Amino acid sequence: MKHKMDGKTVREYFQTEVRSLEEKYVQFEKLIPKTNGNGEKKKRGSDHNLKDGEYVESLLRGAIRKFLPKRLEVLTGFIACPAVKTGNNAQTRRGQKDKHTGQLDIIVYDSQNYPLLYQSGEEAIVIPEGVIAVISVKKTLSLKDVKEEIETLHKVSKCCREANDGTGIRGPFLALVSMGSSISTKIPEKSCCKKIEQFYTEKRKEGDLTFDDAIGYVGVLPQWGVFKKSPGKKGEPSSIRYVSFDQRGKNKHLGLQFLLTGILSVFYDKTRNDIGRPGYTAFPRLGKKVIHSDKIELVENRKPKKGTGSKRRRSRKTE
Repeated sequence: MKHKMDGKTVREYFQTEVRSLEEKYVQFEKLIPKTNGNGEKKKRGSDHNLKDGEYVESLLRGAIRKFLPKRLEVLTGFIACPAVKTGNNAQTRRGQKDKHTGQLDIIVYDSQNYPLLYQSGEEAIVIPEGVIAVISVKKTLSLKDVKEEIETLHKVSKCCREANDGTGIRGPFLALVSMGSSISTKIPEKSCCKKIEQFYTEKRKEGDLTFDDAIGYVGVLPQWGVFKKSPGKKGEPSSIRYVSFDQRGKNKHLGLQFLLTGILSVFYDKTRNDIGRPGYTAFPRLGKKVIHSDKIELVENRKPKKGTGSKRRRSRKTE
């Protein structure tokens, strides 16, 4: 008789973590409540939309950071893709232009193996080789957000894909997460799936789609989620399949676990273990700009000059 794996304690633990996230956000809304013209409190939201969204991002960065290996940093900022040499003088980016992404809410980055171009606290500019995951965050998710954010994340994936061309490494995990939803359809996760399908069907027709390009998770953490199924078989998958889940009640743990699973699956992927020198520095052609050049021999040349030995021998005979 086969016994099923348990995991109940882990599920309950992550469920508590998601509830804690909800409670922290509600506390923020209570302290800075949204009011109407008469100063009366509204049911949901804070009185400062920008800070409201930033607070949700901060909560999620903190929640994710707790469970990841120490060599991974959870940042916010930009990915810069310079058209420079990589690896052992490789010129796979020849013909490309320097480019960069827009500002990204959450970047999970392998800072132990790859350098950063800039960092100040959580704000950073990183290079594509070290990007493990990119996550867009919304306080309240709408169908318009779904379309816009998967478009943004597709551009991020493409930027990383082109920069890593020829390396064979797996692309970053992509996700869109929120704490609330304004989608009014009866089954919002189904409507979300349709939006995703419409977008990637168009990209496939344009010949601009790989399995890694497709978003890995879209969800409202306390309510529902849509997750990209693993292809299972080796080689490039011929299709992409999404499944949706109710994340309420006892399933509240699912969203956070899907996020962590997606991030760690990229981090531990075998293609990520073969670490090569990244594209990081760029020099112009020096040519006549060189002011001075000198040569230093590493091994002393001890061979006598021609004629020196014979002269010494003749002089001894003469003496």
